[in-house]
Amino acid sequence: MIGRVTQNSISNEFLFYLKDRMVEMNKRQTDLTSMIKIRIPEDDPVGTTMSMQFQSRLKEIETFIRNIEEGEAKLNLMDSNLQSATDILQRIREITVQAANGVYTKNDTQKMAIEVDQLIRELINIANSYYKQSSLYGGYKTDLPFRVEYGLSEETDHEVVKKVVYMGDDGTIQRQIDTWDTVQINLNGNRLFASENMIIRSSTPGTGFVADRDTSFKIDGIEVKVSKGDNLETIVEKINNLKIPVKAYIDNSTGNNFLVLESTIPHNITIEDVGDGDVMERLGIIRKGVPSPLNYNPEAKVYVMSLFDVLIKIRDDMLAGRQQNLGGEDLFLIDNGIDNFLRYRAEVGARTERLKIVNLRLNTDIVYLKDILAKTQATDIPQTVTELKLLELTHQAGLQVGAKLMGLSLLNFLR
Repeated sequence: MIGRVTQNSISNEFLFYLKDRMVEMNKRQTDLTSMIKIRIPEDDPVGTTMSMQFQSRLKEIETFIRNIEEGEAKLNLMDSNLQSATDILQRIREITVQAANGVYTKNDTQKMAIEVDQLIRELINIANSYYKQSSLYGGYKTDLPFRVEYGLSEETDHEVVKKVVYMGDDGTIQRQIDTWDTVQINLNGNRLFASENMIIRSSTPGTGFVADRDTSFKIDGIEVKVSKGDNLETIVEKINNLKIPVKAYIDNSTGNNFLVLESTIPHNITIEDVGDGDVMERLGIIRKGVPSPLNYNPEAKVYVMSLFDVLIKIRDDMLAGRQQNLGGEDLFLIDNGIDNFLRYRAEVGARTERLKIVNLRLNTDIVYLKDILAKTQATDIPQTVTELKLLELTHQAGLQVGAKLMGLSLLNFLR
């Protein structure tokens, strides 16, 4: 059965397709004028999704580049500090070699000691350096990481540096430089300004020790979980399974089991019981109520020398005219400190170089991503012009056919 075709239906269908072509022509003209083919998602759903992904990645990369630039600035400042500190240590070494020479009198070496003390003060200033209100070498702590005690020298009437204590923590500051990539942008002052490995031997025998409840303690900021029933051997095993530069063992030389902790790279080991835990306190390693790193049990045997301890010893040996110490032990200790500094300076250089490489790669990625994004969003001029011309041609043809059809009436068919 053939449906009824009326003049009104012909007119409506003609106007519908006419408007549809006009909409398409207007879109092509707008595409050419704005040079953008995606203005709303329905223009190109797939292209819209791709554009959003590219834009998201671009914003992500811009954030990573800002992190990299901040990291480079911080690492460059640290490298400059380490260069100055190395120069200071080399100068102190030269003075030490000079003071060890037997031709100098005690009065001469005392004058050298005054210069060494001034150099120690400058090294302290470097150790307490800041970047944007943040300590460079204090871990997470923002206060001055190195506390200094001054006093009068026993050999002269000059005020000298008596003691330097690290009050920072073992926190490492990371910056994300790519989706799955981070870089440490700080150095720990506890390790940088160290000279010898630390050994701490407990004051309380651990023979028969058994944990009475589930608890935990921290070594170098890493938590060690202790289960009820754990003995000394188990605790030693758990410490040695940690990925930290500390090893634990049991000293049975006196017939009793004493816990011994020893660093494998120069630094003061930080130890603390967590919450109401008391494992390290019961073993005689620390005392409760005193902040780390000043919480070592007074009765525990602690063997450690920081770089500042070494330099203070050198100065005091100069003041006292102990030339034999200067030419032997003191030179060995300061060489350890210089080697430690050079190791960390090489590490800073490696991190800086890595940031430069990543920065170059990300900036290259931005160029390619912007190019792809432009191609995804931009108008394809040859194709759009062709489509517009075709629409104009069909539009004109439609108008001509429509003019003929719309001009006919019943009288035309009755002739």
